[in-house]
Amino acid sequence: MDGTGTGDIRVVVVDLLGTTVDDDGALEGAFVEALGAIGTEPGTTDFEFLMMHARRSRAYPVRDVIVSMIPNERRAREALRVFELAFETSIARGDVQPIPGAQDALIELRANGMQVCLTDGLPPMSMTLLLEQLGWRALVDLAVAPGPGVRGFPWPDIALTAALRLGLDAVSRLAVVGDTTSDLLGGTRAGASVVAGVVTGAHSVEQLATAPHTHLFPSVADVAAALSGRAVPVS
Repeated sequence: MDGTGTGDIRVVVVDLLGTTVDDDGALEGAFVEALGAIGTEPGTTDFEFLMMHARRSRAYPVRDVIVSMIPNERRAREALRVFELAFETSIARGDVQPIPGAQDALIELRANGMQVCLTDGLPPMSMTLLLEQLGWRALVDLAVAPGPGVRGFPWPDIALTAALRLGLDAVSRLAVVGDTTSDLLGGTRAGASVVAGVVTGAHSVEQLATAPHTHLFPSVADVAAALSGRAVPVS
């Protein structure tokens, strides 16, 4: 990876949905349930407009997306509650599954001396339940979700929080991996020396190429191989 190996990178911040797990439509389904809870039903003009906004905003924290769609605070809280319940039901059903090679990638990163932080724009409880369902809590060093004082991507807070909590001595030893332009922008703003996009999720390689990045890879497995010193194709 252009000379960047385990001797340089010590903390890797890795996105969940689209990067390490496939939600199989669970995220969109939860937004549908959330809109239904406030009386916005499929087939209406309002519903189609709001769902288009939700799809375009997939890279952003769920809470921020819902608040931007529903300016009334009480109704937004209700919609968020319904979203969480719907998404967590999908998790319990096993609808959200690892992307092939992702679990081995997390294991490989840690085996090669790197600490791993998983993150996503999901509500904190939803992310916690997802990690428990996958059995990944023991595979990583930290999990961080957006919350009070910690904004999600594209802001740098998540990556910098991981660096601080994991005792990183310099952001030049930080890597950020994600499937959206928002992930790449957040990693760049945090000063990470490796900002790697993968094409297994929401954004195409053409879309990812429009955001600041250092590398684009087919999958997180390829990122892990490169950071571990194994040669893989890099764009």
